[in-house]
Amino acid sequence: MKAIEFKDVWEKYRIKFIQDRNVSWEEIWVLKDINLCVEQGQVLGVIGHNGAGKTTLLKLIAGMIMPDKGDVAVRGKVSTLMELGAGFNSEFTGRENIMLNARTYGIGAEVLDEQMEKIISFAEIGKFIDAPVKYYSLGMYLRLAFALAVFVDPDVLLIDDVLAVGDEEAQIKCAKKILDLKKEGKTLVVVSHDMSKIRSLCGHVILLDESRIIFRGSPDEVIAYYMETVGKREEERRRALEKAHRELVCSQQEIKSGASSFSIDAEQKKIQLFYGGKEVSQDWGFSAVFQTSQKFFHSREAYWETRKISDQALVLTMKFPNQGLTQIFNFSFPEENLLDVKVEMVLKTPILFVHQDFCLVLKDVYKTWVTVLENGSLDVGQGFGRTYPVRWKNNKVSSVALQSVEKSGYPDIVFKSFSHPGARILSLNKTTEKESRWIGLISSLIIPSKSEPVKAGHYAYFHGQVALGRGIHLQDPPSGLVLKLDGAGFNFVFDNGKGRIFSGEKELTSGLSLYTSLRSSGIWLDSFQALWQINEKTDKKIVATGHWPHLPVSQRWQILMEGKNRISWMVETQIHEETVLEIEQANLMLSTSYKHWKSAPSYGGDFSEDFTEDYDILPFRFWYGQTELMEAIGDGLPNLVFKREPGNSLLKGLVENTDSFYRARLLQYQKANIEKVRPGRYSFYKGVIEIGL
Repeated sequence: MKAIEFKDVWEKYRIKFIQDRNVSWEEIWVLKDINLCVEQGQVLGVIGHNGAGKTTLLKLIAGMIMPDKGDVAVRGKVSTLMELGAGFNSEFTGRENIMLNARTYGIGAEVLDEQMEKIISFAEIGKFIDAPVKYYSLGMYLRLAFALAVFVDPDVLLIDDVLAVGDEEAQIKCAKKILDLKKEGKTLVVVSHDMSKIRSLCGHVILLDESRIIFRGSPDEVIAYYMETVGKREEERRRALEKAHRELVCSQQEIKSGASSFSIDAEQKKIQLFYGGKEVSQDWGFSAVFQTSQKFFHSREAYWETRKISDQALVLTMKFPNQGLTQIFNFSFPEENLLDVKVEMVLKTPILFVHQDFCLVLKDVYKTWVTVLENGSLDVGQGFGRTYPVRWKNNKVSSVALQSVEKSGYPDIVFKSFSHPGARILSLNKTTEKESRWIGLISSLIIPSKSEPVKAGHYAYFHGQVALGRGIHLQDPPSGLVLKLDGAGFNFVFDNGKGRIFSGEKELTSGLSLYTSLRSSGIWLDSFQALWQINEKTDKKIVATGHWPHLPVSQRWQILMEGKNRISWMVETQIHEETVLEIEQANLMLSTSYKHWKSAPSYGGDFSEDFTEDYDILPFRFWYGQTELMEAIGDGLPNLVFKREPGNSLLKGLVENTDSFYRARLLQYQKANIEKVRPGRYSFYKGVIEIGL
């Protein structure tokens, strides 16, 4: 039985050309006189150089385009895997994307329920199935997209060269599944530049050249013909280019300073850092990762070129041709054992950026970390999937030191960021994947969600330094955005998205103090992590706007000193695009000197002196429900009353101890959202804090 049949098929594209401001249109035939028959259960391989018409052939089979001449007949349900992540919404979770895409295949709820666990099991992404897909690696993307494509039970599956991306394990797993589908009698059409995959997967192969099928037969016959004719021309050209670049890279890939050395392997796409002959970095080493409104990009996807400037300086150029973007890394040793890193960005067309991160991946040989404000251990007990984040009370610092074990032979490392002061957050995590473990250090630029696209031009992306050795020092803490309001016997300090309250010299608040927090797709973000700007400042009033990292959300705060003992606080939230916002909170975190609590109408009790070790589960919750006020009472301290406006029943009150990380009392108003929040501006919280009643 014929599953796919082409009869005298021709397809053309109408192309726009612009030269010296003159516009002309030309019709280009991308497929000519195609006659093809694929029997049910056959696995057809399609090879040919770039531009030969392979993807257009698949689009005709999928029904995405119609032929200009001739007839195409396809029998059965068609599933496609033609562009990695195509059809995925980056803001939706993996589970939500499965449900959304299943509808496009006509899969009903009952069948989807049966297949959902199979898809999740095959994808092997753990808890990340309930995280937005914008956080996925290439391997995670590949496994999820492939699982969705095959578990909708297609009669015909089209695969367009996507098996070349992702980690090797993901590629092998997907290839094995293709062989299983082959045994089940499914019809498959596989486009690939990898001849070994074509040879192992396909029973019949066609060769496209200059828009026509010029040869067909067994994999060995067609591949041999391709390598001797079309492929030979392409291979000779590719080898000539690779040889030129390899000679440049091999002779100029390393620079040294003191006990430190630095190298770039352009073939393996790795940037490596050594100290005393031992590699300190791991995997890809350094990378500048960015995400646009359409796609996530990693340095490994770019075309690399290196150039040696001197014995202490290297330049690496990364080109993303399909995006019209180039990154230029300038590495140098200005001092002994001090590596300076400057990353520039050249845009040919405007691009709307969602994330801009600079990453350094290190071996898991470091035990403790230190910033100018705090320190802790890298033995992290709680994580999300395979990633275990280090919790910082302030991640807006510009530098962090990692300390190795004495006599281990590994140096201490200090990472310093100089670019975009106040607009970057540092994060540190440990990642475990099977037998491999590494430490990831990420410097992220907070990009306001309402930002306009970055115009074409030349820009600074990142500037930082990595110091290696022992006895090295951190730089001074950032000044930040700190403003003060004076009251009668008490003071209020706005500190980068948290409000600290003082009675004389004694602080009544603790930890994050007065702040807001959001949970999106299971991940918590608080206002102290946001990027703030002041809109208005008087002796009694502060108006400020904060833009949240990694979320299309902004908040506008108005803080007003009223009378002798009242602070009015109003929070307005703006959603820039539809997003998952499970929980919104307005919080007052207080010193442990507060021993008792009350809430209206007649509840009350004592705070415990115990604090949970699990920051996701707070068992020391003393009360939750409807109330317009909550009060904290301390020995020798003024009482604090936290009120919301009357009638706002969506905000529930909550009294609890925090976890042991902050060790504080918490009065909180919380709102839950069942559905995604639509774009718009709305009032989230209006209320007051009264002191000393």
